[in-house]
Amino acid sequence: LFVLISHDLRSPLLSLRGISRKVNFLIQRGRTEELAAMGHSIEEAVTSTSKLIDNLLNWAMIQGGRFPYQPTKVTILNLGLETISLYKNIAEAKQIDLFIDCTEDLQVFVDPAALAVILRNLLDNAIKFTKPGGHVNFSAQSCEKWISISCQDSGRGIAPHLLSDLFQLDSRRTVGT
Repeated sequence: LFVLISHDLRSPLLSLRGISRKVNFLIQRGRTEELAAMGHSIEEAVTSTSKLIDNLLNWAMIQGGRFPYQPTKVTILNLGLETISLYKNIAEAKQIDLFIDCTEDLQVFVDPAALAVILRNLLDNAIKFTKPGGHVNFSAQSCEKWISISCQDSGRGIAPHLLSDLFQLDSRRTVGT
């Protein structure tokens, strides 16, 4: 549980750290116009971090059997854009282009908090393993009665012999950096 929480909190906190460094730089240079423009980015990063913490708490309650699964109709494009906004600053710092390919009307009946955790993990890993100057593409499309969601990046990929351990939560082996 702590590994999952740490993983999900690391990215927005790194984004906030990057913003704070830029704020300090702008203050030292007396560039108040640019500083004022950053207010929105700071508010967005804090709001995203707060949402993330709420979602993690909900997830922990679900895992403990104390929180009911609450599926509802979710527009994939909105959730995708919200997720991308969480990682926008990190991607910009690495000069990684983020793209989304999804129609506005594509909806799925799902627990939004659970799907948000999945999308954050996909996007976080895609950015983490993509070299500067690369790209990450989030896409969703209808496939008969299912919805296919994917996150493709220009990173190095996962070695074939490690794919079998990818979804083993109890595995002591990691496929990280």
